Amino acid sequence: MEASHQLMRQRDAYVQIRTQLQNQAHALTHHAHPCQEAVASLHRSLDALTDEITTLEAAVKRHLAAHPEWQTMLDRLMTMTGVGFVVAATILTETHGLSGFQNSAQLCAYAGIAPVLCRS
Repeated sequence: MEASHQLMRQRDAYVQIRTQLQNQAHALTHHAHPCQEAVASLHRSLDALTDEITTLEAAVKRHLAAHPEWQTMLDRLMTMTGVGFVVAATILTETHGLSGFQNSAQLCAYAGIAPVLCRS
C-alpha cells in the first residue's frame, strides 16, 4: 500500500500549494489595482490543482478498493462522526493500515495525542 501512501502525500502537497495560491489570489483581488492577467493566471492554476487533487483522491480510492481488508478499515473509520475519506485514508496510509499497534494507547502516542507527563 506504499502507492496509496505516496498518492496521499502528493495530494497533501498539492492542497498546501492550492491554499497558498488561494491566499495569493485573495490578496491580489483586494489590491487597489489588481492585474487581471495575474488574477486569471492564479485561477487557472487553482483549477488545475483542484483537478489534480480530485484525480489523486480517485487513484487512492481505486488502490484501497483493490484490497478488501483496507477497504473494510476505510469504511469502518468513515462511520465515525467527522471522519471522511481524506481523514480515513490518511490514517490508514500513514499508519500502514494500523499495523504495528498492539493497543489504542500506542496509536495515540504515535499520533501525538496522548498526554505524557514530562519531568526532569
